[in-house]
Amino acid sequence: HTNGTVTLSATSNSGGNTTVNAYRWQIPKPAAADPFKILDSWNKTVYRGAKYFITVSATNLGEYNAQEVAVVHNGSDAFNTVYNLVTTGDNYPNGLISITSDVASNLVRLKATSNGESILKVTMVRHRTIV
Repeated sequence: HTNGTVTLSATSNSGGNTTVNAYRWQIPKPAAADPFKILDSWNKTVYRGAKYFITVSATNLGEYNAQEVAVVHNGSDAFNTVYNLVTTGDNYPNGLISITSDVASNLVRLKATSNGESILKVTMVRHRTIV
């Protein structure tokens, strides 16, 4: 990490190409003009559903949480459930973020809203299933 730039190196063990994506988001508080941040989106005509493992850090509080999210759509609407929520602190027993999903045009979107903190670090892993 140098001057706001993160350098990430990756090597393939199989000899093929390796793609590594890294993201950092600032999740808005509910009172913000744009009350949510889109964490991920995917084409509804290609994928039927996705499963996420998400970790959230509020380092100013020393609180962290991990959760899993399942998302499925029917072409018009998206449905999600959050499960296996584990938190390290007492300030946000329901998690540091609230998760919702929707369908906008041809995209299924996974959205997050902060449950109160202004700076959060979100990392996640995604698995998708095809239509």
